[in-house]
Amino acid sequence: MPEIISFNAELAEKYGISEAILIQHFIHWITVNKRLDRNFHNGKTWTYMTQANISAYFGFWSKRRFLG
Repeated sequence: MPEIISFNAELAEKYGISEAILIQHFIHWITVNKRLDRNFHNGKTWTYMTQANISAYFGFWSKRRFLG
């Protein structure tokens, strides 16, 4: 689990803090994939993570958190 978590304040205001953290996490991995020239389909760079992957990375979120 990361010691420091950052997020965009504008996204947090619009969607909530948890959602802003998750969006920032996706932005990070899409940027990494773009830099490494991987996961490029239909003109866009993608990332893929399961609920279990996200819960494992962010130990304070349970898998159940993402199910509803």
